[in-house]
Amino acid sequence: FVDAACVLAAAGTGNPGFMNDPVVIEGLTALDIPLERARDWGIVGCYEATPQGDSYPNTVLCQLHLVDGLAAYLATPEARAAASFEALVEGWQAHVRAAYARVLEGCQARWNAMRDMAPSPFGSVLMRGCVARALPLEAGGADHNLAGVNILGLGTVVDSLHAIRQVVFQRGEATLDQVSDAVAEDFPDEGLRRHLSQVPGRYGTDAEATNTLARAVSTFLAGMVLESRLECGVRPYPGFFAFGADIYALRSASPDGRRKEDLISYGVAPSSAVEAGPTAVMASAAHVAHPLAACGN
Repeated sequence: FVDAACVLAAAGTGNPGFMNDPVVIEGLTALDIPLERARDWGIVGCYEATPQGDSYPNTVLCQLHLVDGLAAYLATPEARAAASFEALVEGWQAHVRAAYARVLEGCQARWNAMRDMAPSPFGSVLMRGCVARALPLEAGGADHNLAGVNILGLGTVVDSLHAIRQVVFQRGEATLDQVSDAVAEDFPDEGLRRHLSQVPGRYGTDAEATNTLARAVSTFLAGMVLESRLECGVRPYPGFFAFGADIYALRSASPDGRRKEDLISYGVAPSSAVEAGPTAVMASAAHVAHPLAACGN
């Protein structure tokens, strides 16, 4: 069966999904789902895992756009005054936390609208827990209630942080003001744009620097989501993907030399500008915090 699935994938005419059972189970137990229920999981539509029969996973409820957030942070006086790469990352993380708090407000509003305006009585009768609690799915009637937080642009942000660390802090070839202005103005200086885009060791090439950054950034983001809560016992859970059309949500340039009309990275894949073979791409992607992201990567 596995060989046949690999043949189908290699042929390019099918689209089989390969789900890693131990990783999925670890991601579900990170949501405090009991191990025996985490083992009884299924996939909701695309990549999103959830226990079956007793869960309400609203898997694409809200989105965190990393590329726009980084561009917005670089425009702040705090970012421009960062004395070290570590200080810049610390400030960026605080900025992301504030942005995520606003995302959660939108998540809660959407969940409340479903609860108040569009409950699912038939689905609630079929899902264990709802009848016993006399609550529909949208009011937290199921045993496990999840809200997907789709995180977009991981590879682009890893490359952007890598480029800033190399060009600004390690080699002193540009200032933070110069990079921030270039991003805000969509790179009027083609020389600086090319210089940033040609920094070696980008995510997807199995380079240690960006592999380590990918692990740190994805672990921070997944942990932030897992720590958060919505009403009715709803647990937000992260996935490093969004629908394909969302890679065209192009509003900001990025410090990796990407102009705002160019595509951002998708899922846990590298930027489309990165030239690397499939083995290197998969080796880099393996550093992402998959065991914390049961909503799918």
